[in-house]
Amino acid sequence: MLRLVALLLFLVNYGLFLASAMEINGWYPCTLTDAAEQSWLNDISFECATVEAALCHPKICTSSKTIELFVKPKLAAATPNQPLNSRKSLWLLAGGPGASSVDQIDGHTDAFSVTSAARDLVYLMEGLAGEEDRSEPFLYGTSYGTFLVERVMRLAPSQVKGYILDGVVSEAGPDPSTRLFFSHWDYNILAPSRRFFELCLQEQETCPLQLDIDQDGDVLDAVLDIYDEIDDTLNDCAVELMLATGVETPSQALRPIFGLLVRDPGLRSLVPSILARMQRCDGDDQQELELVMGPLLKMIVQQVQGAAIPDSKISQAFEKSLRPSLGSRLATIGSNSIDQLEYWLISYSEIWAKPSPTEAELQEFYSDDNDRDPACAQLISASEDVETTNYTQSFIYAPDDFSNQTAPVPPNSSLLVINGGLDFQTPWEFGRYQFEATKLSDPDSSKKMLVEFDFGGHICGLSATTADNETLCSSRVVASFVSNSGDPDAVNTSCMAELPELELNDNTFAMLVESLMEEQRNEMMGGWRYKQ
Repeated sequence: MLRLVALLLFLVNYGLFLASAMEINGWYPCTLTDAAEQSWLNDISFECATVEAALCHPKICTSSKTIELFVKPKLAAATPNQPLNSRKSLWLLAGGPGASSVDQIDGHTDAFSVTSAARDLVYLMEGLAGEEDRSEPFLYGTSYGTFLVERVMRLAPSQVKGYILDGVVSEAGPDPSTRLFFSHWDYNILAPSRRFFELCLQEQETCPLQLDIDQDGDVLDAVLDIYDEIDDTLNDCAVELMLATGVETPSQALRPIFGLLVRDPGLRSLVPSILARMQRCDGDDQQELELVMGPLLKMIVQQVQGAAIPDSKISQAFEKSLRPSLGSRLATIGSNSIDQLEYWLISYSEIWAKPSPTEAELQEFYSDDNDRDPACAQLISASEDVETTNYTQSFIYAPDDFSNQTAPVPPNSSLLVINGGLDFQTPWEFGRYQFEATKLSDPDSSKKMLVEFDFGGHICGLSATTADNETLCSSRVVASFVSNSGDPDAVNTSCMAELPELELNDNTFAMLVESLMEEQRNEMMGGWRYKQ
């Protein structure tokens, strides 16, 4: 029997979870995550179970083998006298397929396709619902999970009341500007990169990075010129960065650093602060960068490698200064459990441009932007201590008829698309195209709505748009969509008027410097007291 092929997390928001005739190995108590650094979340109780299902669905492949599907429900508190038809269930789909291998699956790579996963989900929804279950299920897809939800829409299960796409992987389009391909990662993020630095340009009185641009100039060209200047002059700050990271040019280190920082609402303002100091590099700049860059690089490496961040005084200083939002933490939970084999299988089969970009084109994508595809770090990490593989063996599946087709909104259901203007992983251009291309199967009963947060990052329906945003607005919009049965006219979006503006200034960097200096002073005083 195979291990888990899909990690599906769903929350029953109203009413009790109903038993069914499906054979279930459970329910047993469990927690949200096993990661030690997120132990504060383990106070939230869940129930877990595995459900046996067929490896191959009809018309996809043929096999008598079975697999196990994993589910983790969170039961809501019962509401007295609540009508059965007012209960809702919310299924959260963030991707993260489980472990498998080509030998275990009899060569049936198509058994682990997006369509197979979508059929698994429909099978679970039908089997886990009791005969008297009159609740309204909603599917919430985030990032890669939106690709799965879009495929479920093609199957159009009649019981689903609504679909939510947050951080959209657009499933179709005539070219890479409309259809999101992982092969064009560096190309895709040009648009949000431009929006970010244009905000800095609009706030030159407070933004630490001073950009010299004429009326017809492009802000990204100005940033790339700064990279070139740092690479050419090799000031003391640049040399120290090169020595610390082992790169050939300073910009090769700055790109991936900024590419990670800019995705987090609590960290993004560090980008202009660090870049300005790297360019100027006076005595104060050098001292501050020496203080900040070491711990920052260490934390970034640990994050990319999926390692637990030790509870050190340095990490506490970051925590104290930056306070990552609950949503940003929830968005990354379980990332270590993603099976890379399954990830690459789906990526190269359905989310990779054909023909594949040439090496020269990929290099151009990289050099034209200020970011780096995180797959680079994953590939390097995964290749260490691995025996030689036979690369002549193909390990992809042929896309089916659903591929490169935009799913319509099924009858008697609604679609909510959530976009963030500063989403560097699934830029809102793709979400907009998906929304516009999505047709209504039934003009009378199919509905759709688009909600956009100008300063929202990746999966902004679960996270704050800015570091000082305590409105929970995006989550309130989602809750309103679900509680109103997906009726766009009834969704309350008034909280969007309360959202704070994004301010790019030196405050976060200054707070971080002060926190690190305070921790250093405390360590020195602690050592002195010990000697005394």
